[in-house]
Amino acid sequence: MISTKERLKSIIIFICTFAVLATLTACAIPGNTISGVPLPSSGQAVALKSEADEEYLAALNYWNGARRVIDDKIADISTHLQKISSLHSQEGMIFYDKREGDKALQEFIEALRFNPSNKIALEYLKNRYKPREVLPYTVSENDTFEKISENVYRSYNDIFAVIHFSGVDEKDLVAGEIIHLPVLDSFYSQPLLDYKRDILRARKLFKQEKFEELLPLAEKILKNHPGDQESSYLRNSSLVGLGKKLRDQQRYEEAVGALSGVDPAFKNVKTWILEIRELQKEKLARDTERLNRDLFRKGELLYSQRKYLAALKVFREVDPGFEGVEEAIANVGVVMRMQADVHYKKGVKYFVEDNLALAIQEWEKTLRYDPGHLKAKDYISKSRSLLEKVKAIN
Repeated sequence: MISTKERLKSIIIFICTFAVLATLTACAIPGNTISGVPLPSSGQAVALKSEADEEYLAALNYWNGARRVIDDKIADISTHLQKISSLHSQEGMIFYDKREGDKALQEFIEALRFNPSNKIALEYLKNRYKPREVLPYTVSENDTFEKISENVYRSYNDIFAVIHFSGVDEKDLVAGEIIHLPVLDSFYSQPLLDYKRDILRARKLFKQEKFEELLPLAEKILKNHPGDQESSYLRNSSLVGLGKKLRDQQRYEEAVGALSGVDPAFKNVKTWILEIRELQKEKLARDTERLNRDLFRKGELLYSQRKYLAALKVFREVDPGFEGVEEAIANVGVVMRMQADVHYKKGVKYFVEDNLALAIQEWEKTLRYDPGHLKAKDYISKSRSLLEKVKAIN
């Protein structure tokens, strides 16, 4: 199936060719130059006579030249149409930024009438507008987008609506299939309808200093209205206000995150961020000091309760440079070695008494206090071997 663009080009070529022939027929003065064709009327007469005399190469040369002129004219007109379309889309964007949705809509529709491929107009119409009404249309045999546009909109100029809203490619039209097309004057912009409500709520939240609630709302407004100055001001002011609030709550990392999102053109917050980083360092030092002190006290309490293993574990969690911790660890080490020796000797006593199970228990306690105690390891191994032999005999 021939595309709409190719069909339009063929129609223009046909009209131009017909005009050339009509002019040739009406011309009575040989040698006059006919506007828009490559040869004078006498040349046209020669071309037609050549064709009649079956001198086709000569005739073809003329008509190829005429076609080149027509193609150039089509390209020139297409360029002008694209420029006009671009002007309409630019006007539409200006009206849209001013919240004049109806005027913007008319400009976008005009832009697409002049150039159905206008990306700006199409993006606005498809993504920022919705039709309140749609018309069902049943595809007929041999229907084209051009015919459908004439049938639905009574105009070829609105073919863009069929191209972009029918949901099918022209080559895929099937007789009997129902497509739905928008009523062009029923389009409305939900983002513009939402704007007034959202901006009023944003102002209220800012006044109440509810910055965390305000920020996503401001982002939503700016997504649909990137150039909105008030929303941009509310967003940046909220980030500044939130940064200060978080700083006062000593939530320094979050405060830096908020201030880092401020637009540099709005306010330079680098100095504030540096100050917060210093406060963060000071807080970290205080927190570390407090943690070390609490851990040290806990370790001392466990030591006083003779829970030496637990005390050693806690002392090792204290920063090595903390005052007194090295001495505390050394003291626990001495006591633990003494405890290891006590349990080792008990184990030997049980071993001599042939109570291998209790001996092994005592030597295992020895290893908990002194993991490197070689004699305890050796005796455990020997005792377990003896136990296995005893079990085998019994």
